[in-house]
Amino acid sequence: MKTMAAFGALLALGCTAPSPVASAQNIASVGAFDSIELRGGGDVTVRHGRVHRVTLVRGDLEVTGVEVRRRSGNAGATLVIDACRTTCGRYDLRIEIETPDLEAAAVTGGGTIRLDGLPARSNLALAVTGGGDIDARSLSAANVAAAIRGGGTIETRAEASLAASVTGGGTVRHSGPAQVATAIHGGGEVVRVD
Repeated sequence: MKTMAAFGALLALGCTAPSPVASAQNIASVGAFDSIELRGGGDVTVRHGRVHRVTLVRGDLEVTGVEVRRRSGNAGATLVIDACRTTCGRYDLRIEIETPDLEAAAVTGGGTIRLDGLPARSNLALAVTGGGDIDARSLSAANVAAAIRGGGTIETRAEASLAASVTGGGTVRHSGPAQVATAIHGGGEVVRVD
């Protein structure tokens, strides 16, 4: 299943050849990417756009790392956002992203990603590790792979199939007519919210 391959690639992130984002004041143009990973907190909204663009609404590019990393084997690229590369305390990070399409999103160590107004797609992979939230309710996908490890929430809509895995707590909330396969270990739930 292509979704599971994208999901595995997203989690493994066997990345090479980083290309840093220009340290423009508030807006940074980036190279093409097909997935996003948020690390260490912050609030990210992803919208449909004709080009790949990152807008720093609140925060500081001296503190926050933003770069596109090519995955090995010519398997696409991931926009990686490291919320805090130093000691940040009560750091408030808000980023808006525009992209023509997105096949995967991941949150590691807290934070929120909201997918808003992206076109429907065949496959979508979503992952939360160590807390955080992904709201993908506005993106309709035929096949969704959603995995939570160590707490968090994923909200999604699946039309044909949903493969949901929760390990160590967390909640996958889903809508749509999809057939659902679940694996829950150490607490958590998968809930239909139609």
